[in-house]
Amino acid sequence: MRKGAMIHVLFYFIAATLAVYSAADTAPQSPPVAELMPVQVPVQLPDPEESITGVTEEENPEPPAEIIRKADIEFSLLLPFYFDDNFKEDTSEGEAEIDTRSVYALQFYEGALLAKDSLSKMGINLSLPVYDVAYDTLARKVLLLNYHRLKNSDLVIAGFSPFQCEEALSEAERLGIKFALTQYGNSAQIYQRPKTILMSSPPFMQCRLMSHYLANRFPQSDYFIFSRMERRENELADIFRNVLDSLLPGAKIRVADDEEFRYPEIFSRVDTLRPNHLVIPSSDESYVSSILNRIDTLNIPFHITGLPTWENFETIRLGKFRNLRVIIFSSTWLNDHSEKNKNFRKIFIEKYKTDAQFPAYHAFNFCLTAARVIAADEKLFPDILPEAFIDSDVFRFIQMDNGGFENIHIEVLQYNGFELTKAE
Repeated sequence: MRKGAMIHVLFYFIAATLAVYSAADTAPQSPPVAELMPVQVPVQLPDPEESITGVTEEENPEPPAEIIRKADIEFSLLLPFYFDDNFKEDTSEGEAEIDTRSVYALQFYEGALLAKDSLSKMGINLSLPVYDVAYDTLARKVLLLNYHRLKNSDLVIAGFSPFQCEEALSEAERLGIKFALTQYGNSAQIYQRPKTILMSSPPFMQCRLMSHYLANRFPQSDYFIFSRMERRENELADIFRNVLDSLLPGAKIRVADDEEFRYPEIFSRVDTLRPNHLVIPSSDESYVSSILNRIDTLNIPFHITGLPTWENFETIRLGKFRNLRVIIFSSTWLNDHSEKNKNFRKIFIEKYKTDAQFPAYHAFNFCLTAARVIAADEKLFPDILPEAFIDSDVFRFIQMDNGGFENIHIEVLQYNGFELTKAE
């Protein structure tokens, strides 16, 4: 991201009328520390005369009135901003280098601010106190130190590291805090925790969902599942194999290791009159490239299923193989041609002088919908959440048995030349 653009992002962030808290922790065994004092900072919010659709109030008819039982709502944001690393030097006479680790939190926060502005037009006041949790090694300490504030929030939205998710969810449950994880986490962690939300679909769940798609879309295919005998890839390969086995009894499903794929003999018995499908659960770009090029030279038509990480490959032209049709799945893909997304991007760029990334869309859609539900019903749990997001293009919540809510939204995508579009 360009320095100038990021400076504008940081300018708007520092201009926020929020109390920002930093709960730094030097080591897990350190004694309890005194709570840090809030840092007060002013803000420039989006122009109240503009709506998120990019038109003025005069051009946009008044939306239908909503029943509002609770006008004041608070979502506390615990996000990794890395403030200290961004303010080490005096940048009053030049541009600052923004720590790239801050981008996720900044984008999420700015998306939430746009939701706040849209809600204000509906008569709903959304408060967004922010806490910097980038330096904390103990999620439990963060929740305990700020409990007297967090307990009054309608929802605490947190972006902890993968290693802190279980601890954070456990402590939030013990304290009775309604809690949402922006990313990471897994299905098992929200079991018997009904006041918890996973806003992003975990990787293993995404693979299960993709396996269901394959079984429904390609029930007559013979399947090859590739595994390099590495732990992560083995785990993903096992998910595809187990789900396909259960959904397609009697189907030909073969898991092949690296040694077998070094030779074309593995395909010598391929039935060319039947559809064939190869699943490659690897994110290693050079390795995936070698496999695809090798298979393409066999002149056997294949469907290829790859991981979400393939969207970021830079050296492989996934839409240009002669005999391969590549599909991937993603929980963060956005349709750039959608009018709603184009309007959101336009407003975001006008306000923050940088392009919108997925965290901004994610935050805007979640905060806007969740706040409207709470305003109308004064609650978000236990069964309102899935219904509230029924029309969302980035959320599809289900409730775990005796547990919390998990987003199971994914998009299945295909390559048309260089363009990535929804699969048929």
